[in-house]
Amino acid sequence: MSQTGKDILIRFKKRWQLMLLAESLLYAIGPAILVFVLFQSLFIAVSVFIISTVIAFIILQPWKIDLPNVSSYIDEHIDSVEYSSSLLLAHEAALSPLAQLQRHRVSQQLPAHIKQLQPDHRLGRATIVAGIFLIFSMLCYQFGISASFNSDNNQIKKSEQVVFKAVDSTESKVNPPVLESQKVTITYPVYTKKSAFSTSKMEVKALDGSRLYWQIKFDAEVDSVFYETGGNSFPMQLKDESYRYSALLNNAGFYNFRFTDIQGKSYVSELYSIEVLQDQEPIIEIAGLEQYTAFNYDELKHFAFTTQISDDFGIADASIIATV
Repeated sequence: MSQTGKDILIRFKKRWQLMLLAESLLYAIGPAILVFVLFQSLFIAVSVFIISTVIAFIILQPWKIDLPNVSSYIDEHIDSVEYSSSLLLAHEAALSPLAQLQRHRVSQQLPAHIKQLQPDHRLGRATIVAGIFLIFSMLCYQFGISASFNSDNNQIKKSEQVVFKAVDSTESKVNPPVLESQKVTITYPVYTKKSAFSTSKMEVKALDGSRLYWQIKFDAEVDSVFYETGGNSFPMQLKDESYRYSALLNNAGFYNFRFTDIQGKSYVSELYSIEVLQDQEPIIEIAGLEQYTAFNYDELKHFAFTTQISDDFGIADASIIATV
């Protein structure tokens, strides 16, 4: 079924509007992913996506693309229509014989050139913006920046609160600083696809290869704070009034905190354990396959079997290695 010139303009209009819609979605998806990584909330992420899409939609205004706009755009970019594409929108009976002849000529010329004409859009720029947001989201996840925004577990349970004892038994005339907040954040390896997890409990059990982020805050100024493990002492960095330290988890052991107040008096916490959990191997179950299969020369050498592969963090790929 052949298309009229007006049908071609209508299809071009719909393609133009669809590309603007795709551009709006690309501008919205990046911020939504970043918000989800930072706040670990699907509701907030979906809300940001909807709001961003609406804002982009209002700015790009695809609903304003009508047939006269399409006609003007085609006239500007296709020389062979000789600024006459608007004749395709008029009733043929209302045109003069010369205009009808020009209308017919445009109808013949348009299909050959309209396929090479792209609607005015910024899909490339929108893709780059979405890519930048995606890369930044991955960096936030990888380096645990999202943990700073996840404050669900900032409240310290009394049974989990880190208690410091003075190293020197000499009685101090000034009350020592006490912890105002404490948490450890576990960022799992990327392949697990698990979100970062924060808790005020200092006993740690996490998968091998995870990164741990400790963050403690005192109710008064202190001189220095250290993370100690295996006979080594590492200074914790002060940032946003909290002392922070991170380490890659690959060995089990024990650790404690030590701080010195502004009077030079040292305090040490009790020991806390770190347990390393190993990733379990995938479970492979094969049904319908004998240990050894033989065929006669003139037999069809076909056989079938089923395989079920499961893993606690999912299967990315599977293949068969066969020896004949």
